[in-house]
Amino acid sequence: MGFLQSIFLCNNIIHAYSERISIDDAQKLFGEMTEPNVISWTNLISGYAQMGKLTQAVALFRRMQEHNNGEGKEGRCIPNCFTFGSILKGCTRTKDLQTGMQIHCATGKFGFDSDTFIASTLVDMYAKCGQIDSSWRVFAQAQDKDVVTWTSMITGFANHMHPEFKNAAFILFKDMIRNGLWPLGITFSSLVKVFNEPTRLNQAKQVHGCLVKFGIEVDSQLGSSLVDMYGKCEGIDEAIKIFLRLDKKDVVSWTSLLVAYLNNRLYVEAINVIHTMVVEKGMEVRDAISWMALLSSFTQTGFGEEALFLFQKMLLTGLSLPVFIITCAMRACSTIASLSVANQLHSRIIKMGFSNDLSVRNSLITMYAKCGEIDIALRLFNSMSKRDTISWNAIIAALSQHGFGKEALELFHIMKMEGFQPDDFTLLGVLVSCSNIGLVNEGYENFKSMTTDYNLKPKMEHYASIVSLLGRAGRLDDALVFINSIPSDPDIMIWEALLASCRVQGNIKLVKFAAEKILQMKPEDPSAYILLSSIHASMGMWDQKADVLMMMRDQKLRRQPSQSWIEVKGMTHVFYMEDKSHPLTPFIYSKLDELNTKLKEAGYVPNVNLVFHYIKPEQKEYSLLQHSEKLALAFGLITTVKGSPIRIMQNLRCCGDCHVFFKLISKIEDCQIVLRDSNRFHHFFHGSCTCKDYW
Repeated sequence: MGFLQSIFLCNNIIHAYSERISIDDAQKLFGEMTEPNVISWTNLISGYAQMGKLTQAVALFRRMQEHNNGEGKEGRCIPNCFTFGSILKGCTRTKDLQTGMQIHCATGKFGFDSDTFIASTLVDMYAKCGQIDSSWRVFAQAQDKDVVTWTSMITGFANHMHPEFKNAAFILFKDMIRNGLWPLGITFSSLVKVFNEPTRLNQAKQVHGCLVKFGIEVDSQLGSSLVDMYGKCEGIDEAIKIFLRLDKKDVVSWTSLLVAYLNNRLYVEAINVIHTMVVEKGMEVRDAISWMALLSSFTQTGFGEEALFLFQKMLLTGLSLPVFIITCAMRACSTIASLSVANQLHSRIIKMGFSNDLSVRNSLITMYAKCGEIDIALRLFNSMSKRDTISWNAIIAALSQHGFGKEALELFHIMKMEGFQPDDFTLLGVLVSCSNIGLVNEGYENFKSMTTDYNLKPKMEHYASIVSLLGRAGRLDDALVFINSIPSDPDIMIWEALLASCRVQGNIKLVKFAAEKILQMKPEDPSAYILLSSIHASMGMWDQKADVLMMMRDQKLRRQPSQSWIEVKGMTHVFYMEDKSHPLTPFIYSKLDELNTKLKEAGYVPNVNLVFHYIKPEQKEYSLLQHSEKLALAFGLITTVKGSPIRIMQNLRCCGDCHVFFKLISKIEDCQIVLRDSNRFHHFFHGSCTCKDYW
């Protein structure tokens, strides 16, 4: 064919084929060319590299040098800077550091080691392959740096997790401007990732000011990045202003605003954004990553129902669901602890063919455990033909939270015997198990084994578990000594663990000390005030209680109301303390009176010392009877089939009187009660609880 004699035309067709991923057609045309030149070779090499077929690209590169078309020395076709750049970009895409280093050496042999384009590509390759030091070395040695070279290095630093590198990105940006180079829009898109916490808000504003000064056009992509930046820096007003100024608002920009609201705990506004996106504007979220961002945002902030609503909307789009979307939906189900939703999700997973996926089975264990079905979680674990460390972590944590500490520790020993290496999550589950059943010595030995046996660095969660372990065992002095030995400054988690232990032990001096520490770190947290006032009340110190509550009111803080909920026939019923809003209220209170009478005949005496209000004893007794978890229990008894388990969820810690009440009811009514409070699960059966009254 005559057109094959036109190298220019053939090169353009090969390039077009490569851009459209028609690499086989490009290869066929290339093979029919009589005199391919360096551009022909480079176009085909670039096509293979873009598709991630690095082996073929490198093989072509070697063939190219052996090909004789009279262009190069000794009859070889010499590659140019774009040839090297194409292969290096392929190495970046496939994260093939070894091949990238070999090509880097070849650039020097061919005299391209000082080429600006090659330098920029190498900086990007080394950074994305995790070799930030090598990336910096190439950048520092580059003789002529253009804006792309600077941007590549800034991007490398900005994408690195360590704070020092993020600071280096900002410093490098300022150096770039001092060197007289004008940044591009992509420079700012990379740099804004650095500003991800409130302490960096002023720096974020400086960079935004530079963007305006240089006249950079803020398109939808850059605008979304700026909204995300201000959201993470708690500059929500600035985030909203930027969003409103965007000419074109797409799914990404709306999602950025949603995440900004969630990061700043503006949940009502976040829900309004979802409503606007999905209902009013009828937006279609077309890619799995955007759906993942939406689902994760709601799940992580405790809006499990909203996350599952979005999951349903996603199913209607007909998109192919990747595994990570499925596991995210299961995490959302875990937050609302709905067994009926869990069963529906499990059925859908089976229909979709994901039931044997390892990550899905691991998530199923956690989901069922958090919905109160530890038996199903155990069956799933025992039926697994293949397990990984996450599988063991999931079941150990589940058993621990359900009060089966000894069983959790037995599984930990089996895990080690089967050759699995424990990680920090494994040890956290083990430490919580020891704390829940009071195994102080074993818990402390396992804590020490983190560094001695497994080369793991304890995190603040591990330190907090030891504080709880010692404190709940009555060894508060040892807990304080341990806190003072923590190598870094104890965070709020440590003092909350100490505060909870002091509550159990009734040590008001340490309660005040721990509460003061918490209020210094988180003055907006009402829990420290509430616990302090409750302990004062329990000791009859009513004036001191009033003073604490006055301080709380001055801070404009409100106590979180006690809330319990129970699921019956797929519907969730919510109860508050002294709640009379339910349609079955007369029957619920009639059942409570009946239960109260039976319990008193069995020797039950209400613990009125747990009512922290200055009222008459008979009023205290009636107040105890109207706790939200007791209302939920009475409702469960009159609406469920006798013999079926009653599962109740509660947002606060179960009080001592309710714990005794539930134990006795499980014996008198011959029923199984599963209660999840803010700390753990309690399984009541035949008059006893799995926590062994140690909680």
